[in-house]
Amino acid sequence: MYAAAQAEAEKAERLAIQAAREFEASVGEDEDAADAATDGIQNLEDEALAEDATLTAETETYTSARAAYQESTDAIVDLEKALEAAKTAEAAAKSAHDEKAKIAAESKKAADLAHVAAEAANQKAQNEQAVGEEAPEAAIARAKSVADAAANAQAAQIKAAHEMEDAADALNALNAAKLTLKTATETLEAEKARNKVLAADSNASEQRMIEQSHITALAKTAAADAKVTSLTSYFNASATMSGKKDAADRAQEAADKAKDKYNEAASRAR
Repeated sequence: MYAAAQAEAEKAERLAIQAAREFEASVGEDEDAADAATDGIQNLEDEALAEDATLTAETETYTSARAAYQESTDAIVDLEKALEAAKTAEAAAKSAHDEKAKIAAESKKAADLAHVAAEAANQKAQNEQAVGEEAPEAAIARAKSVADAAANAQAAQIKAAHEMEDAADALNALNAAKLTLKTATETLEAEKARNKVLAADSNASEQRMIEQSHITALAKTAAADAKVTSLTSYFNASATMSGKKDAADRAQEAADKAKDKYNEAASRAR
């Protein structure tokens, strides 16, 4: 009876020691799992945050590029309208100039003819045989006809001068319209060239944003998956530790009972 109690007590003590060691080992595993659940995914979460920040920057870059492209596209519409207006204005200015130039040329021709006619009338009047011999009334009438011819020539020259001045003004207006048309054409061409560059930039920016969105999603998913895995490992390790703790407590309780039984047997043996 004494020997059996002693053997049972020693066996129970060994089992209790083994259970305690297993519990202590599970505590280390639980601590490792806890570290993995916290520190193990920190790098992945930091990486996901960094990728998200990059996505924000790429999105802002794309938004800015797209706005610039749209602004240029809208500007082209306005510039095309301005070019059409410049073409219409240039055509109107040319028509006006052509009409003024024609009128001025006709007035100049008429003035030249009037001048020639006045000179001829003057020479003819002076060369008439009756000059000096004719009655005063006839002489006065002759002088008046010469004066009238000269006055008509002078009036024609003044009119021609005004018409030529109008033609010159019309030419200036035409040149200004041509310059406006040239500027409108060059401005539109320059904006179209710029628009192509902005379109390419907008397209490239959008592609980078889309790619970064994909990268960011993968990084976030990886961090989330790692966190779930780490937490699962932690909970499993905690459950194992709890089981080991219960087993160690039961083993120690059995050892204590076996020891008490042994002590009781030893007391009786004495």
